Amino acid sequence: MFNLTKFISYGLLILIVIISIVLVTEPSMACSTDYEYQKSRVVEHIESKGWSKEYLTPIESPDGECEAMFLYKNEKQHIQYTVAAGYKVTWWDFNERGE
Repeated sequence: MFNLTKFISYGLLILIVIISIVLVTEPSMACSTDYEYQKSRVVEHIESKGWSKEYLTPIESPDGECEAMFLYKNEKQHIQYTVAAGYKVTWWDFNERGE
Protein backbone atom coordinates (compact mmCIF):
# COMPACT_ATOMS: atom_id res chain seq x y z
CA MET A 1 0.00 0.00 0.00
CA PHE A 2 2.81 2.37 0.91
CA ASN A 3 4.58 1.79 -2.42
CA LEU A 4 1.39 2.53 -4.36
CA THR A 5 0.89 5.80 -2.47
CA LYS A 6 4.50 6.75 -3.06
CA PHE A 7 4.20 5.90 -6.76
CA ILE A 8 1.04 8.00 -7.16
CA SER A 9 2.62 10.94 -5.29
CA TYR A 10 5.73 10.94 -7.48
CA GLY A 11 3.58 10.53 -10.58
CA LEU A 12 1.48 13.56 -9.67
CA LEU A 13 4.59 15.59 -8.89
CA ILE A 14 6.10 14.75 -12.27
CA LEU A 15 2.81 15.60 -14.00
CA ILE A 16 2.64 18.98 -12.25
CA VAL A 17 6.23 19.77 -13.27
CA ILE A 18 5.53 18.86 -16.91
CA ILE A 19 2.34 20.94 -17.02
CA SER A 20 4.17 23.89 -15.45
CA ILE A 21 6.94 23.73 -18.04
CA VAL A 22 4.42 23.64 -20.89
CA LEU A 23 2.44 26.58 -19.49
CA VAL A 24 5.57 28.68 -19.05
CA THR A 25 7.06 27.96 -22.48
CA GLU A 26 3.89 27.98 -24.62
CA PRO A 27 3.34 31.77 -24.67
CA SER A 28 6.96 32.33 -25.69
CA MET A 29 6.64 29.98 -28.67
CA ALA A 30 5.32 32.82 -30.82
CA CYS A 31 8.56 34.76 -30.36
CA SER A 32 10.67 31.80 -31.38
CA THR A 33 8.51 30.84 -34.38
CA ASP A 34 9.75 31.96 -37.78
CA TYR A 35 7.78 34.90 -39.22
CA GLU A 36 7.63 33.27 -42.66
CA TYR A 37 6.08 30.16 -41.11
CA GLN A 38 3.45 32.28 -39.38
CA LYS A 39 2.72 34.09 -42.65
CA SER A 40 2.45 30.76 -44.48
CA ARG A 41 -0.26 29.68 -42.01
CA VAL A 42 -2.36 32.73 -42.99
CA VAL A 43 -1.63 32.30 -46.71
CA GLU A 44 -2.69 28.65 -46.46
CA HIS A 45 -5.99 29.75 -44.87
CA ILE A 46 -6.59 32.44 -47.53
CA GLU A 47 -5.83 30.08 -50.40
CA SER A 48 -8.20 27.46 -48.93
CA LYS A 49 -10.95 30.08 -49.34
CA GLY A 50 -9.95 30.62 -52.99
CA TRP A 51 -8.77 34.19 -52.35
CA SER A 52 -5.71 35.90 -53.80
CA LYS A 53 -2.81 36.51 -51.40
CA GLU A 54 -1.94 39.82 -53.11
CA TYR A 55 -4.35 41.64 -50.76
CA LEU A 56 -2.54 40.41 -47.64
CA THR A 57 -0.37 43.01 -45.89
CA PRO A 58 1.54 42.74 -42.60
CA ILE A 59 0.52 44.86 -39.60
CA GLU A 60 2.88 46.06 -36.89
CA SER A 61 2.14 44.21 -33.65
CA PRO A 62 1.12 46.60 -30.85
CA ASP A 63 3.41 46.91 -27.85
CA GLY A 64 6.02 44.64 -29.43
CA GLU A 65 3.92 41.52 -28.94
CA CYS A 66 5.17 38.29 -30.45
CA GLU A 67 2.10 37.72 -32.59
CA ALA A 68 2.27 38.03 -36.37
CA MET A 69 -0.60 40.18 -37.64
CA PHE A 70 -1.90 40.67 -41.17
CA LEU A 71 -4.68 42.60 -42.88
CA TYR A 72 -6.57 41.15 -45.82
CA LYS A 73 -8.56 43.86 -47.56
CA ASN A 74 -10.14 44.03 -51.00
CA GLU A 75 -13.51 45.13 -52.37
CA LYS A 76 -15.31 42.21 -50.67
CA GLN A 77 -13.26 41.17 -47.64
CA HIS A 78 -11.81 43.14 -44.73
CA ILE A 79 -10.25 40.74 -42.27
CA GLN A 80 -7.49 41.03 -39.69
CA TYR A 81 -5.53 37.83 -39.07
CA THR A 82 -3.40 37.09 -36.02
CA VAL A 83 -1.12 34.10 -35.60
CA ALA A 84 -1.08 33.43 -31.86
CA ALA A 85 1.35 31.14 -30.01
CA GLY A 86 3.32 30.68 -33.20
CA TYR A 87 0.80 28.55 -35.06
CA LYS A 88 -2.88 29.26 -34.29
CA VAL A 89 -4.60 31.46 -36.88
CA THR A 90 -7.42 33.66 -35.58
CA TRP A 91 -9.26 36.41 -37.41
CA TRP A 92 -11.65 39.30 -37.08
CA ASP A 93 -13.98 39.79 -40.05
CA PHE A 94 -14.92 43.47 -40.09
CA ASN A 95 -17.72 42.83 -42.62
CA GLU A 96 -19.47 40.43 -40.24
CA ARG A 97 -18.71 42.08 -36.89
CA GLY A 98 -18.26 45.74 -37.72
CA GLU A 99 -15.29 48.01 -37.14
